[in-house]
Amino acid sequence: MTVQALRAFERAHGVQFAEVVQVPLEGEGVVERRVERLYKSLTENEAHMSAVRNADVVFVVAHSQGSVVAAHLVDRLFADGVLVSGVHASGHGHGEEEQGDGVVHSALGVVDPGASAIGVPPPPRKGRTAQRVCLLAMCGIHLGPLRYLSSSTLVGPYLQYFESMAARELFEFQNTESAVSKAYVGALTRVLDHGTKVVYIASLNDQVVPIYSGLFTAANHPLILRALYIDGDAYHSSDFLCALLILLLRIRNAGLPDSGLLAHLSEATAGSLSGIGHSTAYEEEACYRLAVDYLFLADDGRSVQEVLTRASSPSDPEHDPDLPPYTYTHPPLTVDPFNAAQEQNDYEIPWALRDVIADERIAWLFREEFERLKRAFGEWAPRTGVLREVKRKLQPITRLGSGSGGVGVGVGGGVGMGRGGGSKL
Repeated sequence: MTVQALRAFERAHGVQFAEVVQVPLEGEGVVERRVERLYKSLTENEAHMSAVRNADVVFVVAHSQGSVVAAHLVDRLFADGVLVSGVHASGHGHGEEEQGDGVVHSALGVVDPGASAIGVPPPPRKGRTAQRVCLLAMCGIHLGPLRYLSSSTLVGPYLQYFESMAARELFEFQNTESAVSKAYVGALTRVLDHGTKVVYIASLNDQVVPIYSGLFTAANHPLILRALYIDGDAYHSSDFLCALLILLLRIRNAGLPDSGLLAHLSEATAGSLSGIGHSTAYEEEACYRLAVDYLFLADDGRSVQEVLTRASSPSDPEHDPDLPPYTYTHPPLTVDPFNAAQEQNDYEIPWALRDVIADERIAWLFREEFERLKRAFGEWAPRTGVLREVKRKLQPITRLGSGSGGVGVGVGGGVGMGRGGGSKL
């Protein structure tokens, strides 16, 4: 699917990539064991290693447990100098360095290595050219599987996705204080420090992974983009709840808080145990197109002026005299404490909704979207008892004042393309 997405990008933008090489990696077991096996498999294949080292752009695509494995694998590739970034990565270095001219001669033309679409070049260095890397993680177990699966008598058939030892490990990710979770966050921190763009896509009717886990809502970083796959056979994108979730994603992608609403609504939208929502997102080409567009068309979320000021001005409190004048950095990844074993209080939903609506930044950016939600609420007819209870708790949205003189501006991602049966990303 990644290749199809790249070909679609070529057609849409009138460009042609010099070469596209696929490097499939497969393995089983707990995360650490899978990382070792996949890394060994990759490094022992000279053709694959040559392709990775010589690539201008590297896309890493993973699903489910593989999303965590992929982050560790990319971290290892940077640490060993197989992948090279043009970004000073919090003291972890650049891997091997760029070529003397300091630019990447790619199929898309000459671009600044490690820079965003707005272009802030790192200083020229000798050696290899810097690479642009994007990690696409679909239905990832970043915060573990659904809470109730650990005690469900019906969970057996769903462990077909993971063998028993690996399945037990997955539940450890439900607590951000666990050893495996801390190791994952450490790897992801270093990956993001290298300027890697990360795309998290969750499935609305996933019967294994809740939305908050697939989107890793506890993580905060400007290079993370989140999106939601909506199966048209299970939900209508015009449905009030779908519209609310999409809006919350856009709020998160704008760098603003959702006050925990995504986590509160996740279990109510989980697919039935007889569903296939966990395995349908990776069959949707729009997921891959989103990652391709994000890497090539989006900047890194910071302005040129801010980058230059913070990197080179001695008067700035964040100035680092050890950094070259044109090196730019992001704030480090932060992860809010989370433990799925602690049952959430659904009566917090109205208060969380109020916090979102009362945020002046959100109100300024998304006033029109909230007005549409208010009008759509009365038409929402949930079919299950769980969703009817959620509707009752979201009732305060009907009291939202119309206001005047506001500006409704949509920013960020969260809505993409879809196909077949009304599917929507």
